[in-house]
Parts: sequence; C-alpha cells; structure tokens
Amino acid sequence: MEAPWESKNLVDQIKNLNALLPGEADFEEALSQISLLRHSEYINKFTLPQKVEKKCAVLINGEIRFLDFFITWAEKISLIADIYVYTDRSSYLSQEIDVRRRFENVISDISFSEDIEEYSSECNHGFFSNNMHQWLKLKYSIQLWKHEWKSKQFNSVLRMRTDIAFLNPFLLEYHILNGFKTILRKSEIIARSDIIYAFHIDNLDLFENFYHSILDFYG
Repeated sequence: MEAPWESKNLVDQIKNLNALLPGEADFEEALSQISLLRHSEYINKFTLPQKVEKKCAVLINGEIRFLDFFITWAEKISLIADIYVYTDRSSYLSQEIDVRRRFENVISDISFSEDIEEYSSECNHGFFSNNMHQWLKLKYSIQLWKHEWKSKQFNSVLRMRTDIAFLNPFLLEYHILNGFKTILRKSEIIARSDIIYAFHIDNLDLFENFYHSILDFYG
C-alpha cells in the first residue's frame, strides 16, 4: 500500500528540520517572551482554593533547572495537585538550599536515580544514549508511585520539567484542577512534544513499558 504522505511537494527551505527560518525564530522568541510575561502574572495571583479533591499527579522526572524560577508555580499548584520528583541527586543538590527547602515543603515525594541500582545498570548498556534518560526515569517513576496514584484515585498524570513557562498558565491550572477530564480520554496523550504531556491514569502500564518499546529505535 502506498504511504498516505509524501515529501515531493515540500518547500526546499524547510526540509532541514534542525533549522529555523528567520521568521520562525522571531515567532518562537515572541512566544517565549509572552509565556514569561503570562507566567509572571500567573504566579503573582494566588486565587486557588486551599482544599480540593486532587485529581492529578504532577510528575517531574528529569534534570532540575531554574528551581528558583519554578518554585512559586509549584507552591501554587500543590494546592490542587500532588507533585512528585524523580531526578538525579547531583542535579537537585546544585540548587540553592533555601529554594530546595521551600520545594520540599510542597512536593509529595522525591526520589533519586542514583538510589536504584537497576537504573545505573540499564544506563551502562551499549545501546543507551543520553536522550533516553527521561524515558528511563519515567519507567522508574511509575514503578515507584503507580499504586499510590491509583489509591488516591487520580484521573491523570502530567509529566513536565522545571525550566518552562506556560503560554496559557490559567488554562493549564484549570485542567490540572479537573484532572484533564474534559479533554483526556483513555489511550490518548495530550502533549507539547516530550517536554510536557498528560496521560490517563489507566495508561500507567503503557508508559511504564514505553522505555523498552523504543529500544529498537535507539539501538
């Protein structure tokens, strides 16, 4: 069967997927600036209820960057979601101690990859590459907390990083508060590339096994 897509009509200038045209670069920069402004506006408006039935687990499973920038968002979101962190100890300890203490007051749990022998063992395989860390961390994050998330009857998991600002932070807050129920169905994923994505709690096994399902693409 012939593939339903083809490349013969592509504009020459956009065939190099690793490059941005000047106009695209300007657009990306403008969006980044708007996101930073909206993020700043959002974190300075504490309007969330103090007690809600939490429906979402926020999972940070990667290198910790700009925690001093992220902490206020985390403090606010912790009122409506439980935050879990799976990272490298060296990454975490590189942050200012006062910021770490504030962070630890609002997260539900934190675990370090160095504490799991199997993690280091899998990293030493010949096929392993640096861009696989996030998927390996996802695997062990789910193994560590999936029973807790199910017992808390969360509807969804939001995976994200600490070094991004959101273009629509109030909309994201709304969906976290509601566990993404109005837009997320089983066997679906809502994604902004692999930086931030949400998936249904019933798909934990699928994402736990995702690391092993992509090994052939990296080997």
